[in-house]
Amino acid sequence: MLLLLKMSVPVLREEWRVNEFARPPGQATSPSANVVCFKKLSFNYGIYGFFSASTKTQKFLYFSPRSMLKVWKNNFTWASSFARLSASRSGWRSQMLSRTMIGETYIHASVSGTVKAVEPRPFSMGGTMMSVVIENDFQNTVCPDIHPVADPDSLTPEQLVEIVKNAGIVGQGGATFPTHVKISSGLGKVDYVIINAAECEPYITGDHRTMLERPEQVIKGATLLAKCFGVEHVYIGIEANKQNAADVLNKTIAELKAPVVVEVLHTRYPQGAEKQLCQAISGRQVPSGKLPADAGCCIFNLNTTCSIYKAVYTGMPVVSKVVTVSGSGVIEPKNLECPIGTPITKLFDACGGLKDETFKLIAGGPMMGMAQASADFPVAKGTGAVLAFAGNENKVSEDPTCIRCGRCVEA
Repeated sequence: MLLLLKMSVPVLREEWRVNEFARPPGQATSPSANVVCFKKLSFNYGIYGFFSASTKTQKFLYFSPRSMLKVWKNNFTWASSFARLSASRSGWRSQMLSRTMIGETYIHASVSGTVKAVEPRPFSMGGTMMSVVIENDFQNTVCPDIHPVADPDSLTPEQLVEIVKNAGIVGQGGATFPTHVKISSGLGKVDYVIINAAECEPYITGDHRTMLERPEQVIKGATLLAKCFGVEHVYIGIEANKQNAADVLNKTIAELKAPVVVEVLHTRYPQGAEKQLCQAISGRQVPSGKLPADAGCCIFNLNTTCSIYKAVYTGMPVVSKVVTVSGSGVIEPKNLECPIGTPITKLFDACGGLKDETFKLIAGGPMMGMAQASADFPVAKGTGAVLAFAGNENKVSEDPTCIRCGRCVEA
């Protein structure tokens, strides 16, 4: 089975625990000792999962495929987009290609090379989507228009919104909602800004590795959001099974004197769902049918936050994505950073291929991901993982306790 699940009982939202990073050497670990403590937070109920994450100790590997890249022109399946592109047109990496009609989300070339086609191609949500097909020249020649902001500390909220918009930044946890729309709609209304680093889905470890390897990007990106919204602190929610990442972030916060607070959360599914995360960190419950903004909260994915940092401090738009390639069907599971539009088949090839007995492919995590009929689709801005399962993991209970009431769907 993919998971051994155990339903939890109702718990108190706050549970004190010693912050080991702040404990002086030789100091007792009792909460009554003179050490810094913090709250271990959660929402009521939830599911405990017991699973392995074979990629959590592996550093990022950058992967650039020797093939055509397919950059979707749409971030939303229902959004029509427009572009004036012709085949055989040469271009730079990070060059703007088109924009969608919803929120004007810009799309950029993820590699330098030649546009070979603008045509419908398969994508992970089913069906086809209009795509820009680019032949990679492996030069990674950056567009000359790309440059960092001269003085990031002087940015006004309106200027940051424009930078985020031009960089094509969207929610990279899977929803791909335009980030500049989320920011602009929350200005003056939100007093709680939260970075979602819970990563509660089994197998996926990209966010974990990002915090360990690129903590400065996370903290400086969060600092930009704190200044933009005018809040005293930005809160980063991390599950307790990633304590080493929390320690690294706390160290970086101290070095940068950043207005950021790391909140360690119970390891419980769905801790990373925005409504549950809002309750766990702020104590506020989002009304049924409403959004976190209605509770005064604005939540950003960890990689979205890093993209904001890159857009400001390097000028680079969203042209790459960290993807966890894992599951029992993958011969060598890895975390790969690859250009947007990379064929999924190339990611599996970079991981040694798939086992012969592989029976299932999933785009995303095992809980919320979508099963795929084939690996013929590309990496998109919201792609966090591709999983392959083999062996005896496809177990079905002959006498299930589920009575098919459907209440779980409404939870």
